[in-house]
Amino acid sequence: MEASGGAGMGAGIFFVIMLGLFVAWIATGGPHNLASTKIFAVPQTYISSANSNLSSNSSDQTSSQNSSGWNVFGSSASESPVNNSPITGEVVIENVSGTSVNATAAEQYVTIYAPSQNSAAVDISALSIKSVLSGAQESLGSGTSLPMAGQVNGTSDILLSPGQTAIVNVGESPIGVSFQENACVGFLSQHQTFTPDLYSDCPKPAASSIPIPPGQDLYACTEYIQSLPSCTTPTYSYNLGNSGVTDACQSYADSELNYNDCVAGDKGAPDFYGSTWRVFLNRTTPLWQEHDTVELLDGNGLVVAHDSY
Repeated sequence: MEASGGAGMGAGIFFVIMLGLFVAWIATGGPHNLASTKIFAVPQTYISSANSNLSSNSSDQTSSQNSSGWNVFGSSASESPVNNSPITGEVVIENVSGTSVNATAAEQYVTIYAPSQNSAAVDISALSIKSVLSGAQESLGSGTSLPMAGQVNGTSDILLSPGQTAIVNVGESPIGVSFQENACVGFLSQHQTFTPDLYSDCPKPAASSIPIPPGQDLYACTEYIQSLPSCTTPTYSYNLGNSGVTDACQSYADSELNYNDCVAGDKGAPDFYGSTWRVFLNRTTPLWQEHDTVELLDGNGLVVAHDSY
């Protein structure tokens, strides 16, 4: 009897304790408090929808893409979706310049490059540059491999050979056309502004080409020609400072030291043509904005390359 009574008393005490805990739970909110408690707090992330092109057992997170094509891991949701072009990797963006809020069209340019391992030249004429923020887009268009001053230049598709670069300027071409650089292009910048600056190390004429009349001092004229800044046609004010030079020498310098004559004398040299194209989109207003993504698109609107800044 005493053992049975002790067991009953123990059960009673346990019931009283449990009843007290239940009353305390109700007093502190009960079921409502449980429903509002987040046991597992999962941060909101940029989660992609299923991509049918991905293997379900892929462990390489860096290659995982969402249904739009952007990498899920290591990319921001603010970037535009990417649908890769068949020529992706054959032309890449090296850098985007003129990204400040006050940049003008002439100050904005993007440098693109054809990797040296490419097996063939890439036709970039149908490619275009697009700002993701503004939606503005401009085609690269055609150009000339050998521009001539003072005349209308014919154009054709721009072929970017392996290892070559194209500087795509948003602004207008100072000479009215896109062109391939050569050993004489520095003459074009004497009275025109290019961004970035043109190569300025033009070849000087050989002494044998200077037509000095009999009895004139060839040595003095040669010295004068060699003293001129590279890629420079002498001006009247410059000639005034060299009064010891004969009229014949000054006349030769004035008429012969210029871009077209430099081309005529040196275009046959093996290193005459440069590896850089200057392409102009001919806009008067900027194309991209501050904190933008610049895309290089193919003729079908697919992304060849992109750069965010």
